[in-house]
Amino acid sequence: MSNDLASLFPHDPIKAQREDRLRTLLFDLPDNADGEPVRSYLLLDAAAAPEIATYAEAFPEPAQCLFDGAAFDDLAEVAPWLIQVESFGDALDWYLDKGWGQNWGVFVQTALPLARLKTRLKSHLFVSSEPQGKMFFKFYRPRTLRDYLPAFEADQLKNFFFKLEAYVIEGTEVNDAIRLACDAEGALVRDLVDLQAEG
Repeated sequence: MSNDLASLFPHDPIKAQREDRLRTLLFDLPDNADGEPVRSYLLLDAAAAPEIATYAEAFPEPAQCLFDGAAFDDLAEVAPWLIQVESFGDALDWYLDKGWGQNWGVFVQTALPLARLKTRLKSHLFVSSEPQGKMFFKFYRPRTLRDYLPAFEADQLKNFFFKLEAYVIEGTEVNDAIRLACDAEGALVRDLVDLQAEG
């Protein structure tokens, strides 16, 4: 590559390795316990950046807003958006370049198709607590999952992960990823993945 082209398209080996390892984490997946293939979806909070909703609707990959009807009409620009990602698709390339490390959203790993996953995730949008009552729950933010999931009781975790294999989220450092899952007893399984580790 000429010096002129290299300056236009700088190569960042640390970023490239991070993205390669994230793709492995997201797409090198075994079938679930029922023998069904598991895939990864990207769940983004459009309130985190003004371009998210616009891009989500424009990508060739299937995408759906978690809000419907009047809520969609009024709030789509700040709503959670679910995108079915491919290993080298436009949506994932864009997110890894612009959104990773920005607390924009999380990856969901499941065998559920897009429409059923949307329904499943919508059931988590509101939680009840004392004394606040019913509250909106932005579980699709990495910081929220890191802070709140460890406090869940076993039954709450089992419900939260029902039909889901795992969430993959950014860590507190840009080169860390965290895979969150629930075991058969309802305990949180938290695997920290160093995206720059050798081997």
